Amino acid sequence: MKSIIIFSVLIFGGCMINSNDQNLETLIGYKEVQLIKELGNPVQSDTIFYSKNIRLLEYQSSLYNTIDLGNKNELIIKEYIWVRDNFKIVFWLELDNDEWSAFDFIIWDQKKISY
Repeated sequence: MKSIIIFSVLIFGGCMINSNDQNLETLIGYKEVQLIKELGNPVQSDTIFYSKNIRLLEYQSSLYNTIDLGNKNELIIKEYIWVRDNFKIVFWLELDNDEWSAFDFIIWDQKKISY
């Protein structure tokens, strides 16, 4: 019965890795230091120079709908990647009042989806 509950949380919650992990959606708005404190050091990090002509990778494509450049030519985004069991977790951070804050994330099962 426990595995059925965990499975349904993964499908319908969309943000849980398993019943013991924190809901990742609650980490949106966390500052960079808080995010790393919660998830540990990322296995990979990158800087994205987002502009109107940028070509993102497939797993980053949700950023097209999330980011509004307004009258800016470019926006600098930090990308942090963690791996937990079979899952890859990516958080994107933007500079907000001189501090980096998480504004979006994606999680996927690497055994089922490969980017």
